Parts: sequence; structure tokens; C-alpha cells
Amino acid sequence: MPERKISEFVVLIDKKTARENIEEIIRVKDVQKVEIDGSKCKTTIELFKEFSKKFLFPVYFGWNWHAFDECINDLDWINANGFCVIINNANLILSIRSLDFEYFIELMMCSQYEWNTGRRYDSFPTPPKHFYLYLFVDDEETVVDLQNLINTIRTNGKHMNRLKNEHKPF
Repeated sequence: MPERKISEFVVLIDKKTARENIEEIIRVKDVQKVEIDGSKCKTTIELFKEFSKKFLFPVYFGWNWHAFDECINDLDWINANGFCVIINNANLILSIRSLDFEYFIELMMCSQYEWNTGRRYDSFPTPPKHFYLYLFVDDEETVVDLQNLINTIRTNGKHMNRLKNEHKPF
């Protein structure tokens, strides 16, 4: 099976203009839509609670970044051909200029890569599945800030070196 191209990490202001495209992806690719409310993710624990609730994380979820990473990259308990994650009010997640926020974005980029290419590094390899990620924000300045952060992570290749002993807020 050929490898899939990594889906774009999309940052948008106007949800209405993207809704048709998102609904088409969900229909054509037969993926599960998961909507996250960024206004409920202002702290790391709140972010974990919102994702845990929406993705039905198992009771053994450890409420830390390593556990979050493992759960968001597993999701075997959800019968889906892939996921379309929509984060509304993304500008309210954590503090947009904090290390936790940067780590969250990097982790989600790693997850997106892992889902789209499949897992081959352990005894339970998985085939590629679609993983679309949309961040909706309320102002153009935030879009520029997020795009710059995403481009920096892509350029530096950090998203390919997941969970190394860099400046991670554990």
C-alpha cells in the first residue's frame, strides 16, 4: 500500500466557508468528526479533560503529555476509518505563546503524521488512516502566529523527533 501524503494542518478564521469542505471530507473519506472546544482547554488539565471526553480515552489515561500522546495515537476503542478533528476557539487553548501550547501543536502534528503514514515502530503496526485537523480562530493575527509556529516546527523537523528529551512540559 503506498504511503499517504500528510494532511495539511489547517488554520482558519471563518468556519462557515470551511464547513462544506469538511462535511465533504467526512462523507467521502468516511471519517469520524470530533469537535473540540478550545474555550474548555485553557489549562493543560482542561485540555486533557476535553480530549478525554470527546475521544473516550480509557480509564487508565494518565493525565500527562505522554499518556495523551499514547491515547491520541491509539484510539482503537473507536471504530472509525479515520478522524476529522475540528478545534473551535483554538486561540483559547492554553496560552497561545506558551511552551505547553507549542508542545500541543507539535504533538498534534506528530499524531497527524503517524495516523496518515501508519505505525511501523512497534509490535503492533497499524495501516495508514486519514487524520484531518482544523483549527478555527477568531482573528487574522492568530492565524499568522499559528502558521508561523507550524512552519517553524515543520522546518526544524521537530515533529519527526517526537517525545525526545527536548524542552517538553511534563
